[in-house]
Amino acid sequence: MPHPLAVPGREPLPLRPPSEILTPRQTAVLAHLAAGYPNRETATRLCCSRRTVEKHREALLDRLGLHNTPAAIRYALRWGLVREDVPWIT
Repeated sequence: MPHPLAVPGREPLPLRPPSEILTPRQTAVLAHLAAGYPNRETATRLCCSRRTVEKHREALLDRLGLHNTPAAIRYALRWGLVREDVPWIT
């Protein structure tokens, strides 16, 4: 049986919500990533270094079992971390 959130030709997404897998900081980094903010701006908004943001991104991909940023963005959108019609991150 195919994965319930599978998109043909793309890697399957985790079934569990971010709150069960990621730390709050990793969730914030993922939300900024999905909203299209570059690492430098995400770092400024979260009051940390660009390298810290990069490490959080690597860790969240590992925890989610994903291999690339587009899959992480699909996961974030699927779980409502950011919506295209409501730019909640200020």
